[in-house]
This record gives sequence, C-alpha cells and structure tokens, in this order.
Amino acid sequence: MAAPFINRFAIGFINFNMEIGIPGWLKGGLAGFVLSLPAAIISGKHPPIIVLAIVGGIICGLFVYYKILTDKFRTTGINNIQRNPISISTPSKDA
Repeated sequence: MAAPFINRFAIGFINFNMEIGIPGWLKGGLAGFVLSLPAAIISGKHPPIIVLAIVGGIICGLFVYYKILTDKFRTTGINNIQRNPISISTPSKDA
C-alpha cells in the first residue's frame, strides 16, 4: 500500500513544483503518465494504472491552476488593484 500512495503523492507534488510552459491539466497528465509507467510495466496491468494516473494527474493539474488563480485574486483583489495615472511630462522651461 505504501508504493501506490507514494506514487500518487509524487504526481501531486510534481504538479505543484514543475514549471514548464504548458497548461496545468496537460502538465498533470504528463506527470501522471511518466510517474506511473514503471508501476504499470512491473505489474503488467497497463490500462488501469496508466488511465487512473493520467486522470488523477489532470485533476491535480486543474487544482493547481485554480489554486494559483484564487491566490492571485486573493492577494490583488478587485478592490486592491492600484491604478497608476498616466503622467504626461512637459518640457521644462529651463531648457
């Protein structure tokens, strides 16, 4: 029971800490596939292990995406957005 737990935990951990330029759901699916491939090869039960790992990875990736969105909204907030006025500089009279 420890090996599947560590495998699924690693998928979630990698999703939160992997910074590559692809969407979170794709990153989760990719991490789930890559991390579950050794277990699927060893056990010989390829489809259930790989499919569940990809689906779980996608769910983790979506959770990471929405968590990042809510954290950004919470720190900036709709009322806390600072609007910088545009200042137009005029030439100084000394020049």
